[in-house]
Amino acid sequence: MRIARGLFRLWVVASILYISIARSAEPVSLTLACQGTVTIKPFLAGSDYDPDPISTGLIVNFMNRTVKGTARWGPFLFDDEIPITLSNEDTVTFQGFSKFLGMTISGSMDRVSGDLAMQAVEKDARYVYALTCKPTQRMF
Repeated sequence: MRIARGLFRLWVVASILYISIARSAEPVSLTLACQGTVTIKPFLAGSDYDPDPISTGLIVNFMNRTVKGTARWGPFLFDDEIPITLSNEDTVTFQGFSKFLGMTISGSMDRVSGDLAMQAVEKDARYVYALTCKPTQRMF
């Protein structure tokens, strides 16, 4: 009888542990490959520039609650860690200041479709990003 109770208790503890792990299946970080366009929209009179194609990576770190660009080249890319302001099953929203660009960055990503709308704002213009992101896996 004692052995049966002990096995039952062990089974209950193992079940609770399994359910806890299964519910916390959100990854610690997610590396994304993103492609799309960026359009410069001047604040002064004049028309928008033509969209430029862009390809970049992003690292969404759920533990540190940051989004980080993975590129340090080009006028439109950043490698700062921008704070996540909202994260739920559907959306990741972030906003902060990029020291690399010298601009305020804000954006929102749909976690189902991978669509990312982001903008970087400076005193004369804003850069509007329309990207589609997909999870990546390390090559080695």
